[in-house]
Amino acid sequence: MRTNKEFQEIVNQGKGKREIVELYQTFMSEEIDEFIEAYEEKSEYAAMKECCDIAIVCQPVIDNGRFFERLRAKLFKHASRLVMKKRYSFKKDDFEKAEIQVVKSNFSKFIEAEDTEFAKNYFKDKGINVELKQISDGLYSAVSTEDQTVSGKFYKKGKVLKGPFYEEVNESIKFW
Repeated sequence: MRTNKEFQEIVNQGKGKREIVELYQTFMSEEIDEFIEAYEEKSEYAAMKECCDIAIVCQPVIDNGRFFERLRAKLFKHASRLVMKKRYSFKKDDFEKAEIQVVKSNFSKFIEAEDTEFAKNYFKDKGINVELKQISDGLYSAVSTEDQTVSGKFYKKGKVLKGPFYEEVNESIKFW
């Protein structure tokens, strides 16, 4: 089973500390916006997923492990409040299981070296201008080359996009 630490090692490869912090601050900002949107829409599944995403992207920015655990506990508390409003049962173990599913989904954003031509055509067919950036040996990510709106969806320049083999988190899993 792949872990968040492995995911971060791949994303962080070849980057300096400052670049890593800036990258994850961008990720954090995006995930917080997505959490607020999910919260306002009262979607417990999306809010839970976004709480997991926030916990995952905060980890590399925070050097003190105890602070990370306190942040993670607060995110769990917010996620449980959302779910309890809907009268669902929800436990800390559920949050941890959900995090594992989110990490698995995050790994599916990567594009393997042998699939780069397919990925280029995938984005070209969708009308999305991207650059495939090598992030580690044999793995690439698709990055928006400009601010662009395609089929009503806005892609900010520099945003890492979901690749052609991206797998959403399965919301039918019991703990959602």
